[in-house]
Amino acid sequence: MELTTSNFTTFEKEYNFVKEEVVEKKEEKPPVQQKRAEKITYKVQKKDTVQSVAKKFGVKPETIMINNQTAMDNKLKVGEVLTFPSIDGLYYKLQKNEMLAKVAKKYGVKVVDIGDYNNINPKKLKAGTTLFLKGVTLKKYKEVEQRLIAAQQAKEEQKKEKAQKGKGKKGGGSAPPPDTGGGDDGGAPASYSGEGFAFPVRYAGITSPFGNRYHPVLKRYILHTGVDLVAKYVPLRASKAGVVTFAGNMSGYGKIIIIKHDNGYETRYAHLSVISTNVGEHVNKGDLIGKTGNSGRTTGAHLHFEIRHNGVPKNPMKYLQ
Repeated sequence: MELTTSNFTTFEKEYNFVKEEVVEKKEEKPPVQQKRAEKITYKVQKKDTVQSVAKKFGVKPETIMINNQTAMDNKLKVGEVLTFPSIDGLYYKLQKNEMLAKVAKKYGVKVVDIGDYNNINPKKLKAGTTLFLKGVTLKKYKEVEQRLIAAQQAKEEQKKEKAQKGKGKKGGGSAPPPDTGGGDDGGAPASYSGEGFAFPVRYAGITSPFGNRYHPVLKRYILHTGVDLVAKYVPLRASKAGVVTFAGNMSGYGKIIIIKHDNGYETRYAHLSVISTNVGEHVNKGDLIGKTGNSGRTTGAHLHFEIRHNGVPKNPMKYLQ
Protein backbone atom coordinates (compact mmCIF):
# COMPACT_ATOMS: atom_id res chain seq x y z
CA MET A 1 0.00 0.00 0.00
CA GLU A 2 1.23 3.41 -0.89
CA LEU A 3 1.84 5.50 2.21
CA THR A 4 0.35 8.94 1.82
CA THR A 5 0.08 11.82 4.21
CA SER A 6 -3.59 11.14 4.90
CA ASN A 7 -2.96 7.45 5.52
CA PHE A 8 -0.16 8.26 7.94
CA THR A 9 -2.39 10.69 9.84
CA THR A 10 -5.12 8.02 10.16
CA PHE A 11 -2.55 5.48 11.32
CA GLU A 12 -1.22 7.90 13.92
CA LYS A 13 -4.70 8.58 15.36
CA GLU A 14 -5.63 4.90 15.46
CA TYR A 15 -2.64 3.88 17.48
CA ASN A 16 -2.56 7.10 19.54
CA PHE A 17 1.12 7.79 19.09
CA VAL A 18 2.47 10.52 21.37
CA LYS A 19 4.85 13.01 19.93
CA GLU A 20 7.73 13.80 22.27
CA GLU A 21 9.55 17.05 22.19
CA VAL A 22 13.24 16.82 22.67
CA VAL A 23 14.06 19.16 25.52
CA GLU A 24 17.64 19.90 26.39
CA LYS A 25 18.03 19.37 30.10
CA LYS A 26 20.29 21.79 31.88
CA GLU A 27 22.37 20.34 34.64
CA GLU A 28 21.32 21.93 37.93
CA LYS A 29 24.20 23.27 39.98
CA PRO A 30 24.13 22.75 43.72
CA PRO A 31 23.59 25.94 45.76
CA VAL A 32 26.79 27.78 46.61
CA GLN A 33 27.70 27.33 50.23
CA GLN A 34 28.94 30.54 51.84
CA LYS A 35 32.35 30.20 53.41
CA ARG A 36 32.11 30.74 57.15
CA ALA A 37 34.38 33.22 58.90
CA GLU A 38 36.53 31.55 61.52
CA LYS A 39 37.64 33.47 64.60
CA ILE A 40 41.41 33.86 64.65
CA THR A 41 43.27 34.60 67.88
CA TYR A 42 46.92 35.55 67.46
CA LYS A 43 49.60 36.62 69.94
CA VAL A 44 51.88 39.30 68.50
CA GLN A 45 55.48 38.18 68.07
CA LYS A 46 58.68 40.21 67.76
CA LYS A 47 58.95 42.11 64.43
CA ASP A 48 55.25 41.54 63.66
CA THR A 49 53.41 44.38 61.94
CA VAL A 50 49.75 44.77 61.05
CA GLN A 51 50.70 44.16 57.43
CA SER A 52 52.75 41.01 58.10
CA VAL A 53 50.06 39.47 60.32
CA ALA A 54 47.41 40.25 57.71
CA LYS A 55 49.50 38.62 54.98
CA LYS A 56 50.10 35.57 57.18
CA PHE A 57 46.36 34.94 57.54
CA GLY A 58 45.23 36.13 54.11
CA VAL A 59 43.20 39.16 55.18
CA LYS A 60 43.53 42.90 54.64
CA PRO A 61 45.41 44.97 57.25
CA GLU A 62 42.28 47.04 57.85
CA THR A 63 40.43 43.89 58.97
CA ILE A 64 42.90 43.54 61.84
CA MET A 65 42.64 47.24 62.63
CA ILE A 66 38.84 47.50 62.82
CA ASN A 67 38.60 44.41 65.03
CA ASN A 68 41.37 45.45 67.45
CA GLN A 69 41.31 48.92 68.95
CA THR A 70 44.99 48.74 69.94
CA ALA A 71 45.96 48.24 66.28
CA MET A 72 44.06 51.29 64.99
CA ASP A 73 47.25 53.38 64.99
CA ASN A 74 48.87 50.69 62.77
CA LYS A 75 51.23 49.65 65.57
CA LEU A 76 51.49 46.36 67.45
CA LYS A 77 53.02 45.49 70.81
CA VAL A 78 54.78 42.18 71.44
CA GLY A 79 52.59 39.93 73.56
CA GLU A 80 49.24 41.57 72.85
CA VAL A 81 46.49 39.29 71.57
CA LEU A 82 44.66 40.07 68.33
CA THR A 83 41.23 38.70 67.43
CA PHE A 84 39.88 38.92 63.89
CA PRO A 85 37.88 36.92 61.31
CA SER A 86 39.45 34.72 58.62
CA ILE A 87 37.47 36.67 56.00
CA ASP A 88 37.67 40.44 55.56
CA GLY A 89 34.97 42.05 57.68
CA LEU A 90 33.96 43.08 61.18
CA TYR A 91 32.79 41.25 64.29
CA TYR A 92 29.86 43.24 65.68
CA LYS A 93 27.96 42.75 68.94
CA LEU A 94 24.21 43.26 68.55
CA GLN A 95 22.74 45.92 70.81
CA LYS A 96 19.45 45.86 72.73
CA ASN A 97 16.38 46.23 70.46
CA GLU A 98 18.64 46.50 67.39
CA MET A 99 17.32 45.02 64.14
CA LEU A 100 19.45 43.43 61.42
CA ALA A 101 18.17 45.95 58.89
CA LYS A 102 19.57 48.78 61.01
CA VAL A 103 22.95 47.07 61.36
CA ALA A 104 23.09 46.35 57.63
CA LYS A 105 22.26 49.95 56.72
CA LYS A 106 24.76 51.32 59.22
CA TYR A 107 27.69 49.35 57.81
CA GLY A 108 26.61 49.20 54.17
CA VAL A 109 26.03 45.44 53.95
CA LYS A 110 23.03 43.29 52.98
CA VAL A 111 20.67 41.70 55.49
CA VAL A 112 20.66 38.47 53.49
CA ASP A 113 24.47 38.32 53.67
CA ILE A 114 24.38 38.72 57.45
CA GLY A 115 21.99 35.78 57.61
CA ASP A 116 24.03 33.64 55.23
CA TYR A 117 27.41 34.21 56.85
CA ASN A 118 26.16 33.77 60.41
CA ASN A 119 23.62 30.95 59.91
CA ILE A 120 21.08 32.68 62.14
CA ASN A 121 17.36 32.99 62.55
CA PRO A 122 16.56 36.75 62.58
CA LYS A 123 13.55 36.11 64.83
CA LYS A 124 15.69 34.50 67.53
CA LEU A 125 18.41 37.15 67.77
CA LYS A 126 19.12 38.77 71.12
CA ALA A 127 21.35 41.51 72.48
CA GLY A 128 24.96 40.43 72.85
CA THR A 129 24.97 38.14 69.80
CA THR A 130 28.22 38.54 67.87
CA LEU A 131 27.68 38.88 64.13
CA PHE A 132 30.18 38.73 61.29
CA LEU A 133 29.69 41.55 58.79
CA LYS A 134 31.50 40.67 55.60
CA GLY A 135 33.28 43.38 53.65
CA VAL A 136 33.18 46.22 56.18
CA THR A 137 36.05 48.58 55.31
CA LEU A 138 38.17 50.84 57.49
CA LYS A 139 36.62 53.88 55.81
CA LYS A 140 33.07 52.72 56.56
CA TYR A 141 34.04 51.74 60.12
CA LYS A 142 35.42 55.24 60.79
CA GLU A 143 32.33 56.85 59.27
CA VAL A 144 30.10 54.89 61.66
CA GLU A 145 32.33 55.76 64.62
CA GLN A 146 32.22 59.46 63.81
CA ARG A 147 28.42 59.38 63.63
CA LEU A 148 28.24 57.55 66.97
CA ILE A 149 30.61 60.05 68.56
CA ALA A 150 28.64 63.01 67.19
CA ALA A 151 25.37 61.53 68.46
CA GLN A 152 26.86 60.81 71.89
CA GLN A 153 28.31 64.31 72.13
CA ALA A 154 24.94 65.80 71.21
CA LYS A 155 23.32 63.82 74.05
CA GLU A 156 25.98 65.00 76.49
CA GLU A 157 25.42 68.62 75.46
CA GLN A 158 21.67 68.22 75.96
CA LYS A 159 22.26 66.81 79.45
CA LYS A 160 24.54 69.73 80.29
CA GLU A 161 21.96 72.25 79.07
CA LYS A 162 19.22 70.61 81.16
CA ALA A 163 21.51 70.51 84.20
CA GLN A 164 22.38 74.19 83.80
CA LYS A 165 18.71 75.13 83.47
CA GLY A 166 17.93 73.10 86.58
CA LYS A 167 20.64 74.88 88.58
CA GLY A 168 19.32 78.25 87.43
CA LYS A 169 15.81 77.43 88.65
CA LYS A 170 16.98 76.08 92.01
CA GLY A 171 19.37 78.97 92.54
CA GLY A 172 22.67 77.13 92.58
CA GLY A 173 24.27 73.73 92.52
CA SER A 174 26.69 71.53 94.40
CA ALA A 175 30.15 72.84 95.21
CA PRO A 176 33.02 71.86 92.89
CA PRO A 177 35.21 68.92 94.01
CA PRO A 178 38.48 69.72 95.81
CA ASP A 179 41.68 70.21 93.78
CA THR A 180 44.77 68.03 94.07
CA GLY A 181 46.90 71.14 94.49
CA GLY A 182 48.03 74.26 92.63
CA GLY A 183 46.16 77.42 91.75
CA ASP A 184 43.80 78.53 89.02
CA ASP A 185 46.74 78.93 86.65
CA GLY A 186 47.36 75.18 86.83
CA GLY A 187 50.38 75.38 89.11
CA ALA A 188 52.13 72.10 89.79
CA PRO A 189 51.11 70.22 92.94
CA ALA A 190 53.80 69.45 95.50
CA SER A 191 53.84 65.78 94.41
CA TYR A 192 55.95 66.73 91.37
CA SER A 193 59.01 66.82 93.62
CA GLY A 194 59.22 63.01 93.98
CA GLU A 195 61.01 60.40 91.85
CA GLY A 196 58.03 58.35 90.69
CA PHE A 197 55.07 59.16 88.43
CA ALA A 198 52.84 62.10 89.38
CA PHE A 199 49.29 62.96 88.42
CA PRO A 200 49.59 65.00 85.20
CA VAL A 201 46.57 67.23 85.93
CA ARG A 202 44.38 68.62 88.68
CA TYR A 203 41.34 66.39 88.31
CA ALA A 204 37.90 66.00 89.84
CA GLY A 205 37.46 62.24 89.61
CA ILE A 206 37.82 59.15 87.43
CA THR A 207 35.13 58.41 84.85
CA SER A 208 36.64 55.18 83.53
CA PRO A 209 39.30 53.07 85.30
CA PHE A 210 41.93 50.79 83.78
CA GLY A 211 40.79 47.35 82.55
CA ASN A 212 38.14 45.72 80.38
CA ARG A 213 35.10 47.92 79.88
CA TYR A 214 32.08 48.41 77.65
CA HIS A 215 33.16 51.18 75.29
CA PRO A 216 30.56 54.00 75.22
CA VAL A 217 31.22 54.75 71.54
CA LEU A 218 32.22 51.41 70.02
CA LYS A 219 29.47 49.56 71.91
CA ARG A 220 31.60 46.52 72.71
CA TYR A 221 33.92 45.26 75.44
CA ILE A 222 37.57 46.19 74.95
CA LEU A 223 40.61 46.77 77.14
CA HIS A 224 40.73 50.33 78.45
CA THR A 225 44.49 50.86 78.42
CA GLY A 226 44.55 53.80 80.82
CA VAL A 227 42.42 55.93 83.13
CA ASP A 228 40.04 58.72 82.15
CA LEU A 229 40.43 61.69 84.49
CA VAL A 230 37.79 64.41 84.84
CA ALA A 231 39.87 67.38 83.70
CA LYS A 232 38.18 69.70 81.20
CA TYR A 233 40.52 72.01 79.30
CA VAL A 234 43.06 72.34 82.11
CA PRO A 235 46.88 72.61 81.99
CA LEU A 236 48.70 69.32 81.44
CA ARG A 237 52.07 68.47 82.96
CA ALA A 238 54.65 65.72 82.43
CA SER A 239 54.09 62.88 84.90
CA LYS A 240 57.81 62.13 84.96
CA ALA A 241 61.01 63.34 83.30
CA GLY A 242 61.68 61.94 79.85
CA VAL A 243 61.94 62.54 76.10
CA VAL A 244 58.94 63.30 73.89
CA THR A 245 58.69 60.61 71.20
CA PHE A 246 55.33 61.63 69.69
CA ALA A 247 53.33 64.85 69.66
CA GLY A 248 50.46 65.06 67.20
CA ASN A 249 47.30 63.32 66.03
CA MET A 250 46.78 59.56 66.32
CA SER A 251 43.69 57.56 65.37
CA GLY A 252 41.31 57.23 68.31
CA TYR A 253 43.57 59.18 70.67
CA GLY A 254 43.14 62.50 68.88
CA LYS A 255 45.89 64.94 69.89
CA ILE A 256 48.34 62.93 71.96
CA ILE A 257 51.75 63.28 73.59
CA ILE A 258 53.95 60.23 74.27
CA ILE A 259 56.95 60.56 76.60
CA LYS A 260 59.66 57.91 76.93
CA HIS A 261 61.09 57.43 80.42
CA ASP A 262 63.90 55.33 81.92
CA ASN A 263 63.69 51.55 82.35
CA GLY A 264 61.28 50.91 79.46
CA TYR A 265 58.44 53.10 80.71
CA GLU A 266 56.37 55.56 78.69
CA THR A 267 53.38 57.78 79.42
CA ARG A 268 50.57 58.78 77.05
CA TYR A 269 48.37 61.87 77.34
CA ALA A 270 45.40 61.76 74.94
CA HIS A 271 42.36 63.74 73.69
CA LEU A 272 44.22 67.04 74.13
CA SER A 273 43.16 70.44 72.86
CA VAL A 274 46.65 71.96 72.89
CA ILE A 275 50.13 70.43 72.51
CA SER A 276 52.93 72.63 73.89
CA THR A 277 55.95 70.39 73.30
CA ASN A 278 57.81 68.83 70.36
CA VAL A 279 59.26 65.44 69.44
CA GLY A 280 62.81 65.08 70.74
CA GLU A 281 62.35 67.59 73.54
CA HIS A 282 63.49 66.59 77.03
CA VAL A 283 60.89 67.47 79.66
CA ASN A 284 61.19 67.49 83.41
CA LYS A 285 58.60 66.18 85.81
CA GLY A 286 55.91 68.83 86.20
CA ASP A 287 56.76 70.74 83.00
CA LEU A 288 53.76 72.21 81.19
CA ILE A 289 53.28 70.19 77.98
CA GLY A 290 49.73 70.99 76.83
CA LYS A 291 46.07 71.27 77.72
CA THR A 292 43.36 68.64 78.07
CA GLY A 293 40.47 68.59 75.61
CA ASN A 294 38.01 66.61 73.53
CA SER A 295 39.91 65.49 70.41
CA GLY A 296 39.77 61.98 68.97
CA ARG A 297 37.27 59.27 69.91
CA THR A 298 35.61 60.70 73.02
CA THR A 299 32.22 61.50 74.50
CA GLY A 300 33.40 64.65 76.23
CA ALA A 301 36.45 66.61 77.41
CA HIS A 302 38.79 64.68 79.74
CA LEU A 303 42.32 63.29 79.95
CA HIS A 304 43.04 59.71 78.92
CA PHE A 305 46.31 58.87 80.71
CA GLU A 306 48.41 55.73 80.20
CA ILE A 307 51.54 54.22 81.70
CA ARG A 308 53.18 51.47 79.66
CA HIS A 309 56.15 49.25 80.47
CA ASN A 310 57.95 47.69 77.52
CA GLY A 311 54.85 48.42 75.45
CA VAL A 312 52.40 46.73 77.82
CA PRO A 313 49.66 48.95 79.36
CA LYS A 314 49.75 49.09 83.17
CA ASN A 315 47.22 50.37 85.69
CA PRO A 316 48.34 53.99 86.22
CA MET A 317 46.73 54.20 89.67
CA LYS A 318 49.27 51.68 90.98
CA TYR A 319 52.15 53.94 89.92
CA LEU A 320 50.91 57.47 90.58
CA GLN A 321 52.01 59.30 93.70
